[in-house]
Amino acid sequence: MKRNRFLVVMVGLLVIAAGCVILAVNVFHIPWALFDGWWTVLIAAFAVASMVKSGIHFGNAFLLGFAGLLLAYEQGWIANGRVFGASCGGLA
Repeated sequence: MKRNRFLVVMVGLLVIAAGCVILAVNVFHIPWALFDGWWTVLIAAFAVASMVKSGIHFGNAFLLGFAGLLLAYEQGWIANGRVFGASCGGLA
């Protein structure tokens, strides 16, 4: 099975970046959270990598939109309790 080189490189760079952040936090005692919702950028990065690899489809577009929605919630741009009602059809 042939692996997509772009996706392998992207995952490798994300793992290296995460390791550098963890190392910097522990060695230099810098604040851990770069900004509220920093982890949503990782979700969005995988969605964009999928879009580049295979084109824009429902799944990767939904994932990118959901990551944006979660980032907006973490930043306080959306009122508390509105995020999951909007994304899950009002079930929550």
